Amino acid sequence: MSKKMMVYIAVAILVAAGLGAAFLPGVLSNGQQGDINAVQVYITSWDTNGTTPVDVVFKISIDLNGDGSYDFPKESAVFGNTTIESAPFKLGGPLPAGSMHFSFEVEAFRIVDNIWLPMHYTANQTTPQVWGDNQVGAGQTWSYDATNAYPEDLNFCRISFLYFVA
Repeated sequence: MSKKMMVYIAVAILVAAGLGAAFLPGVLSNGQQGDINAVQVYITSWDTNGTTPVDVVFKISIDLNGDGSYDFPKESAVFGNTTIESAPFKLGGPLPAGSMHFSFEVEAFRIVDNIWLPMHYTANQTTPQVWGDNQVGAGQTWSYDATNAYPEDLNFCRISFLYFVA
């Protein structure tokens, strides 16, 4: 996917975040704005930087209150026989009013004979825990690429994701 297309996708998501920030808090708090915020985590792009198609599934796990326990994990559908996906998966949930921070993880798994094999997107083969602020309008993006470190290994990928709070 070209960088230009990734920019278009990111802009569209940020516009949606702005609209969500304007309308969603009132809906979630039954008309009393400020009681509950909502977080959305989007995988904006994923690829293997290769030509060998794989079956892949994504998982996003969100710790809504920052206590170290993932309250809200969810897997995507299986994307079969693919080398690249654009905006394949998102997950969102309500953030408690008293919580200042939350965290989440984004994972990708290659499926071989019904076994989920972790795909690594960092050179040190770890899945980073990402922290966010529970403030309306907060957001950040990340991009990782481990395909250059291990170009022939199908267990490595490139991934970009973001979060925003509405």
